[in-house]
Amino acid sequence: MAVGKSVPRKEALDKVTGVAKYTSDWMAPGILHAKMVISPYAHAKIKSIDTAAARSVSGVRAVVTGRDQVVLTGEEIRDRPILAADRVRYHGEPVAVVVAESEAAAKRAAGLVKVEYQPLPVVNSPTQALQPDAPLIHERLGEYERIPGVYPEPGTNIANRTKIRKGNLDKGWMESEVIAKASFSFPQSDHAAMETRAVTAEILPDGQIIIHSSTQSPFMVERLMSRYLNLAQGQIIVRTPLVGGAYGGKVPVQLELIAYLAARAVGGRKVKLVNSRKEDFITSPVHIGLDAKIKLGCTREGKLKAAEIIFLFDGGAYSDKAVHCRDLSGGREKRSYGNQQTGAAARGSAAWQFGVAVGACVGVGPHPRGHPSGRFARLGRPLPFCHPGSGKMEPCCLCRIRLGAGTLFAMRVAGRGLAGSGNRGAACRPAVCHPVGDR
Repeated sequence: MAVGKSVPRKEALDKVTGVAKYTSDWMAPGILHAKMVISPYAHAKIKSIDTAAARSVSGVRAVVTGRDQVVLTGEEIRDRPILAADRVRYHGEPVAVVVAESEAAAKRAAGLVKVEYQPLPVVNSPTQALQPDAPLIHERLGEYERIPGVYPEPGTNIANRTKIRKGNLDKGWMESEVIAKASFSFPQSDHAAMETRAVTAEILPDGQIIIHSSTQSPFMVERLMSRYLNLAQGQIIVRTPLVGGAYGGKVPVQLELIAYLAARAVGGRKVKLVNSRKEDFITSPVHIGLDAKIKLGCTREGKLKAAEIIFLFDGGAYSDKAVHCRDLSGGREKRSYGNQQTGAAARGSAAWQFGVAVGACVGVGPHPRGHPSGRFARLGRPLPFCHPGSGKMEPCCLCRIRLGAGTLFAMRVAGRGLAGSGNRGAACRPAVCHPVGDR
């Protein structure tokens, strides 16, 4: 190895020749196949589940429902059942899993599980989640176990709120000669890795649990399975074959728990659970969404004097990774509950939304000396963004806000922790820049 010389990756030849084996490629004699039953509703009560027809299918070995294992999971707030038991909170949420001798039998039996739902009103965006008349997604929010540093607000859809206030905001606005305002909406999005999420689970006679998973976080799988299911961490062994893309989407722990319940239901036999592409889109964690409002004040030369930023993060029906993302986005936000998949990291969690929203608002400020970002910010790497009012993708200099000695500005950032909504169709609403006298 030497500087300036290419070093071939050890697995490169296997990958390019098609020899490499991913989690879904692994087969073993006697392996069973699992298929999930998922909700067709974004929000509904589960009135009953009838598994009789599914159990009668030839080759079916077990059907597991949420009422067979009432355990709440979640890294920050334990608010999510492994399988929904009394209510579903997003379209695609697993309510049961069928285990059979063949994939075809498991799929056929899953289609025969009869679930009676009572549809409920739906929360479609983080902005809607905060409305006074919004339906509550978690009525028992105040009863959930949580870690220190997370602040859910019972009786609301707020999973976490973070505030940062520095300086004298009123003075900052008084010294501002120009005000720039902008609103942005980024929908949840999918990581779309080439390999969908896949896992096998087996319980050996001595009690050891062997998990093969396309996960980015094998040690987290061990730790969280131990915590949620009251198992000794030393008896859980997680093996990760080659991972066919992830981008943060394979950090959360979901299918591993379902596969474990399936294996336990068949006496520990090895069970394989693989998401279809559709299931990967609608059932498993996605990239967190955001509604943002930015207001910046500056002098006519572009010197920033005040900033008021509100981030409403759309992290899904359950908190899980969505609350954690606050640490990676500057901590200026609320995160609310809504009826969409749980949020996860994606190439920097929520950092890029933060950068695009602030950077685009910076772009509508004064432009002295012909520079597109004026003195609002120090130059960063140009990135594409939807130019306010134009609908076109244009370059924007995303930069760090200048905080030089003696030039600190007043800032107020309201943070609101939202976990989940169905905000579709990202939009960059027209930004406004005008002299203070016109505001």
